[in-house]
Amino acid sequence: MAQTLDLFEEIIEPLVPEHAADKFKGIVRRKFHALALDANEVHGLAPGEELNLEAVRVRDQLHPEGRPTGDRRN
Repeated sequence: MAQTLDLFEEIIEPLVPEHAADKFKGIVRRKFHALALDANEVHGLAPGEELNLEAVRVRDQLHPEGRPTGDRRN
């Protein structure tokens, strides 16, 4: 994530308004966080267990920018 945001800050950020850059960086952070949660969930499966992919699809539709993080500011 840090490498992605570093490249964004170097190449794109100078070209866009500050509020747009900040919004995009927030989205990237939430997406990477959701990816890490998904990877952790898969890693924690017991042998023979599998995710309910329909439940994962519904969860992803409910939270298009990543799962809730427990941040009470939202």
